[in-house]
Amino acid sequence: MNKITASGIAIGIHPITGDPYAAEVVDSTLWPSERATRQALETLVEIHNQGYAGLRLEHWHLKPNETLFSRCVNMSTPEGRLVTFVMELAERGRAFSTEEALRILKKIYLSEGLTPPTPRPISEQICVSESKA
Repeated sequence: MNKITASGIAIGIHPITGDPYAAEVVDSTLWPSERATRQALETLVEIHNQGYAGLRLEHWHLKPNETLFSRCVNMSTPEGRLVTFVMELAERGRAFSTEEALRILKKIYLSEGLTPPTPRPISEQICVSESKA
């Protein structure tokens, strides 16, 4: 695979903490497994759609088969730590099922006496059925 990598830096205000940040922009099309990458993105979208507050996920369609995802996580939340773990696995070519991730989140929330969130309204949910990683 001969792809030219272009790196970039995103600079802004963190939408969860309100702190200034600088972060590397990562091209997930260069990761070793398209299936694992797609699975990870679907997991992030489902965590977002379920209303977990420790993940802020935004997306933009750049080209017909290209989508840019921006994720910000609060590492003090179970979902923030889980999202980071799932994405690190995908970057190494390993998939983690969405169902398992949601099961783990629910179990952590219940074991810590937290109330699982209410799913976001349909108008705020993200659908990636036709998107590519």
